[in-house]
Amino acid sequence: MHEHKAVFISISSLNDLSTEHVVTECVTQCTVEQTPKVFDQGTIFSVKMCGGLKYYVGICSIKPTMEGLKRMLAKPTVRKEPVTADMFKAMVEATGPEPPLSEVRLLAVCLVAFAGFLHCNELIKLKCSDITFNAEDMVINVQSSKTDQYRECASLVIAHTGSVTCPVSMMERYFHMGKLDRISHGMLFRAIVLTKEGESLRNAGGLSYSSLRELLLDKIAKLGFDPALFGMHSLPAGGAIAAANAGVQDTLFKRHGCWKSESAKDGYGKDSVQRWLEFSKDLGI
Repeated sequence: MHEHKAVFISISSLNDLSTEHVVTECVTQCTVEQTPKVFDQGTIFSVKMCGGLKYYVGICSIKPTMEGLKRMLAKPTVRKEPVTADMFKAMVEATGPEPPLSEVRLLAVCLVAFAGFLHCNELIKLKCSDITFNAEDMVINVQSSKTDQYRECASLVIAHTGSVTCPVSMMERYFHMGKLDRISHGMLFRAIVLTKEGESLRNAGGLSYSSLRELLLDKIAKLGFDPALFGMHSLPAGGAIAAANAGVQDTLFKRHGCWKSESAKDGYGKDSVQRWLEFSKDLGI
């Protein structure tokens, strides 16, 4: 809760000062203890009406003061840490040889988001019929993507890797254990209920962002990591960074992630130490 500081201006104070100067001083006084989100046009209008001040105050006249205070009070954006392939291997090892349906569901979510650069809002909209299994790969029909402004990235292909963290094998296992119909238009990732036979998926409905986030952070905490450093965006970010460090061709990298722009794609360029060393060696000095 932010504490607003009231400022009262007497009419007599306007005799020696211009309206612009009085309002600028008042905005500065009542804003320095507030965050940029609290400081908006509402603050200015409150000052304008304070103490019977009825002079017109143009917003543009004190805009520089507003922008300067926003920069002064702003806090740097702290990005969440990306997940890594080693973290997934630790997850698989922790679940054991015969994991319950709930664990398989979480692993399927994480591995598909990692391999497909998929955000949470894209995952929770997937239907069973959006997944097609082939001999060597899995095709995901992404209905909507916040990074695909031209809606050209309708299909996403993920290959069989043959490892314990293979996203295709984990998704096939999820379909089998959840008894999902591959041609159904029902939601792919659903809530789990306990029955006499064990865990089973609900017949309808899907998972929310908050539910998936809670499941992911709980698992990360059990692995010994600080959950405050991670979020749902850690999954696609981790996959994108791993692909960038592996030297994936730039055009394929952008196509797979459906990036809006070069700047959006470049936001995932967190190079490994090894890549930095290789870069230095390639300079020819």
